[in-house]
Amino acid sequence: MRQLSFLMLLNILLITGCSKGGSDAPALTSVSGVVMSKGKPMPGVNLEFRPEKSGAPSYATTNETGEFVLSYSDGREGAVPGSHTVKMIESFAPTSADGGDSPPPARPPGPPKEKTMKIEVKEDTTSMELSFD
Repeated sequence: MRQLSFLMLLNILLITGCSKGGSDAPALTSVSGVVMSKGKPMPGVNLEFRPEKSGAPSYATTNETGEFVLSYSDGREGAVPGSHTVKMIESFAPTSADGGDSPPPARPPGPPKEKTMKIEVKEDTTSMELSFD
């Protein structure tokens, strides 16, 4: 009986300790947008929005039309409001509009292109256009 009570208490502690969005979870702002290069959308760009003050980063990868939606590190949609260092890294993973397998694109010589910039995510920010140029 004592062992059963201990196991029940342990399960309750694990469930409450591992739940998402607890009272200490930061408020997030929904952020989506598009990454462009020379006026054309860029598919397969990996994005990292790292807050300069506090909070965990948010991530996204652009789809075949260059669009993205940020996800916070705990899986919720959005980013912490405030100043962020944004890192964009071009990916060479194949993308296909129909979801099927496609041959990998010819990779240009050298490392993937990377760009870092500062972005302010305001509480009323909903959409943005980022330039990879």
